[in-house]
Amino acid sequence: MKDTLDIILLLIPTCMVAVMFIALAIPLVKRKVKPNSWYGWRTPGAYKSEEIWYDINAYSGRDLIVTGIVLFVSDCLIIGLIWLDYLIDPEFLIYALVNAAIVFIGVIATMVRGFRHLAKISDKNYYQMK
Repeated sequence: MKDTLDIILLLIPTCMVAVMFIALAIPLVKRKVKPNSWYGWRTPGAYKSEEIWYDINAYSGRDLIVTGIVLFVSDCLIIGLIWLDYLIDPEFLIYALVNAAIVFIGVIATMVRGFRHLAKISDKNYYQMK
């Protein structure tokens, strides 16, 4: 039982990371974060106009929310399966790798999709076509 409790206690911080991803992304999605040098999508292309700033941050914020939800659900499932004794001999390394993969893939996907979207909306005619 000690190993099980240790794993649950170690999964709690990743649940907190998931909640942090979601909490930080919500203001971006709602377009509440003004252009700044601390928070949001901070590349030269994002600063071209306020319209681009809000658009790229809302777009990437949605991806961060999805990453946070997937990470949180994964952690809750693992904790639930451990708690219900479906995972009798839990191997922490597997759970750590799964969570690390979710975070890594989610952040990389957010960046790649964000740069693609930024390239698309940086086209001078993009907002005229909308």
